[in-house]
Amino acid sequence: MRIKKLDSLTLLLAFSLCFFNIQFAESFATYGDNIQFKKLCEISTSGRTDFIEIVDNYCFVFDFEKGFMSYDIENPEEPVLLDTLAYSNTVDPIVKGGHDFIIKENIALVDFMHSGIKFVNISNPSELTVIGGCQSESGEHFRIDLWENKIYCAMAEGGLEVFEFFDNYTAISLGNYSNGNIMSHIECFQDDMVYIADYSQSGDLLLNVSDPENITELHVFDWMAGNILFQDDLMYATIIRPDNEGLRIYNNSNPLDPVLLGELEGFEAFSPLIEDNYLFLAGTRGLQIINITEASNPQEIAQYYEEGKTYMNLAKKGNIIGLVDFEDSWYLFQLENLEPSGNLNILGLSFSFLLVNSIIGTLVKIYKKKER
Repeated sequence: MRIKKLDSLTLLLAFSLCFFNIQFAESFATYGDNIQFKKLCEISTSGRTDFIEIVDNYCFVFDFEKGFMSYDIENPEEPVLLDTLAYSNTVDPIVKGGHDFIIKENIALVDFMHSGIKFVNISNPSELTVIGGCQSESGEHFRIDLWENKIYCAMAEGGLEVFEFFDNYTAISLGNYSNGNIMSHIECFQDDMVYIADYSQSGDLLLNVSDPENITELHVFDWMAGNILFQDDLMYATIIRPDNEGLRIYNNSNPLDPVLLGELEGFEAFSPLIEDNYLFLAGTRGLQIINITEASNPQEIAQYYEEGKTYMNLAKKGNIIGLVDFEDSWYLFQLENLEPSGNLNILGLSFSFLLVNSIIGTLVKIYKKKER
């Protein structure tokens, strides 16, 4: 009978201690105290770097003047240039690259602006091979986005053009929208909605693209974002115009009327990246890491900044971060001591279970002695 009572007692004690220690671990989890950025390399391209992506042990960099470049970064302290793909044009002979590219499996959709979008096989980074492409008749591309089999192009000379992308690496134009203004970043929200930045009126447009031949304007925002990310019903917008720049987090369950939940002000940022409960930003404050566990209270927990540098884009693979600045260089950093997803301190929790087991074992021995 005593053993049964002991089983109930120890079970209750175990759950109580586990609960207490989980709460303790959450309360005392630390963010940012020991986060370090170790610069591994700084590579000058002698052009103007705009975009970067990391795939396995390779880094792909898009330089405005030099072109689309692939690097071997197996040793991240000494990247090795493997190949360069460049296109000259009669409109602006200096420009041999562009602003944007998207990687889908082994294919990179590389936007060479005046020379169109090239579909590049990157399965062998030492030999970048063009296998298809598409060319807009509306002028220069600025940014692109991909949603399923559709390519959306923000046009520097005004508007949006939509292409359908086929498995045989061809594409056809489905339609376009134009208001005569200069367009910048573009972000697909759903299969029928696109956000696009209108530089001329310093505001983002929300467009209905369900019928590419008849694209309509749904809403004009009074802010313009450097970029936008979506996660569930949340929208993370890096505001660059008008004056109140910074990060804004919205509840976007109603895209026509997003509700502001939280914000950080005082900087311009581009190309946000979300991993676990962290938002990584590149911009005028350098490289920032924001804890977004609470959407209403985003907190900067780490920053890397060099005087005079404005970072335009970032990529992350494991603990390696790639950055490009607005001038002619790109960088690799090693990120150290960033805690895993969530607030739970795994080491503390493990210690809790060991402590509980030890206490239960001691109690069992005491009761057994008493029974004798």
